[in-house]
Amino acid sequence: MKSENIQIFDTTLRDWDQAAWVGFSIQEKIAIAYALRISWVDAMEIGFWASRADNGMDIIVDLVGKDENAPTMVALSRATIDDIHASYEVLKAAYKPRIHTFIATSDEHIKTKFQKEEETLEEAKERVIGMIEETVSYAAGRKNTAGKNMEVEWSAEDATNSEKNYLLRACRTAIESWATIINVPDTLGTASSWEVEELFKFLDNKTKDLQEKYDFIFSTHNHNDRWLATANSMSAIRWWARQVEWTILWIWERAGNAKIHEIIWNVRDFADRILDWHEFETNFIAEEMWRISALVARILWRDIPLNEPFAWGLVSTHWSWVHHSWAIKWKKNGWADIYKKVDSADYGVPETVETFNARSWTAQIISMLKNQWIELNPSMDKDLIERITKRACEIAEKARGIYTANIYAIYLSEKWEFNINKIETISSNKVCIELEIDWKIVKIVWEWSDENGHIDATVNALNNFFGTESVAIDDIDISVREDILKIAEDLWYEPKKY
Repeated sequence: MKSENIQIFDTTLRDWDQAAWVGFSIQEKIAIAYALRISWVDAMEIGFWASRADNGMDIIVDLVGKDENAPTMVALSRATIDDIHASYEVLKAAYKPRIHTFIATSDEHIKTKFQKEEETLEEAKERVIGMIEETVSYAAGRKNTAGKNMEVEWSAEDATNSEKNYLLRACRTAIESWATIINVPDTLGTASSWEVEELFKFLDNKTKDLQEKYDFIFSTHNHNDRWLATANSMSAIRWWARQVEWTILWIWERAGNAKIHEIIWNVRDFADRILDWHEFETNFIAEEMWRISALVARILWRDIPLNEPFAWGLVSTHWSWVHHSWAIKWKKNGWADIYKKVDSADYGVPETVETFNARSWTAQIISMLKNQWIELNPSMDKDLIERITKRACEIAEKARGIYTANIYAIYLSEKWEFNINKIETISSNKVCIELEIDWKIVKIVWEWSDENGHIDATVNALNNFFGTESVAIDDIDISVREDILKIAEDLWYEPKKY
């Protein structure tokens, strides 16, 4: 069976304008835009001009969107000629520009936003149809600086609460006015999966005649008020939506949108269970998932919960010894990991990300140290293992979990009798480890290549220091600076001494 392509439309850079307590700076938006480009999203929505004029949209187009390999640059616009023209002015330099315009189609929204005192509701709905035709036609008639027509996406605000036949009429009007993407959003996040299925089946069946004349696809954009955004997106894909709109992690308005990792996870690894007879593919590079999630998590920092798997590199991570013991046996014997249905490496998560908590077992510590090339014999090294386990449990109880690098540091401090005061990332590829040995402060600076993360750098630095007779480098002046690209699993908890 031939696979069908699902277009990926990321709205992170626009949704932040409507998300509480976020407010990316222009520099942060540029960093995210570059990451989205590297990940090969098909389109990125870079802003909503009407909500905030000085939002860096033109800079993003200039830096990320001008060449043939760039994703489609999208700007959101209300259904007014002025809004659409403002978006056009921002987008006209892009190689692949798209104007995304929207208008409400539910009776409640039309009555509240558009019905005039002297009008009936039906008259107001007729006027909305006229606005769709006028604004979509105007947007479709714009050209970029290379003479290429603007692509137009039209959205029916509150589509899932709209009367079906009126929504169909609005969609047909947009298609006949040369919109090439018809977005059917669950704006209020109230629809169930079966309602989304029925709606997309209805719209697909009732536009068969237009599918022969016009080149268009349906798109889905779901909000997470009832925690159904991903399920509703998959239902829409199952019934002929060929674009899915998402955000990185949980950047949102309202209760959030469908999340990047949930959509890709389901389309890539579980399509046979969810999508029945369909086979799908996307252009998105799954191996970039962890990197882009960690970047946004680092920018937002405290706003991302620890149970977001790709933000913190904790894909398929578990503290249950029953689960973890099988993971250890799997690595040792090459068996299938029966508790892990997704390979974290497929999504760019480093193998070094392994965790320990106070309920974990001694064998897990031995396994974590073995990953750092430290072989401990349970009988010969019994006392050392017991000391490491005791200290690891004490720290994990306070910090609610620690990483391989922490276990390694505890091992070294027990073996060599020193304290680690702090471990700091001082640039995008350097780490500084401050040690206290016999009341003397020693600083080791270690640099790593792109292939290795900061955990490996820490381990290599300490191995280098304690594995040779090299002289310590004392009192190096370090100018520590905040770096938004610093990987999110840094050792952030207090106290720093072990």
